Amino acid sequence: MVVFRYVAMVLALLLAGCTTTTTLKPEAALSNGGAPDSAVGVLLNQAQKAQAKGDLAAADGWLVRAMRISPTAPVVYYRMALLRKQQGQPDQARQLASRALSLAPDKRMKRDINKFLQQL
Repeated sequence: MVVFRYVAMVLALLLAGCTTTTTLKPEAALSNGGAPDSAVGVLLNQAQKAQAKGDLAAADGWLVRAMRISPTAPVVYYRMALLRKQQGQPDQARQLASRALSLAPDKRMKRDINKFLQQL
């Protein structure tokens, strides 16, 4: 039963990758300081798709799920900060970006977060 679930999850992830026409922007790329498992990566991609369509509520839902799965992934907090800025909530965006910095992101993400904070 466990093997079946694992195979089903792998197939779902592969198929999700086949239907994806967009990729994460460089500032949101999964990297050393990013999400540790592929489930979070799938959720981040879903959030990006929803955000690109202007469905900010759906993007928020995907990101909240990613945060529950991986509460110490800087990329999740950074992506949530980007969303909050788009939603017109700069104070929350600043707090989330600061939290992402506190979670020791890699050099590239740290640079992107600092740039983001300067623009708020």
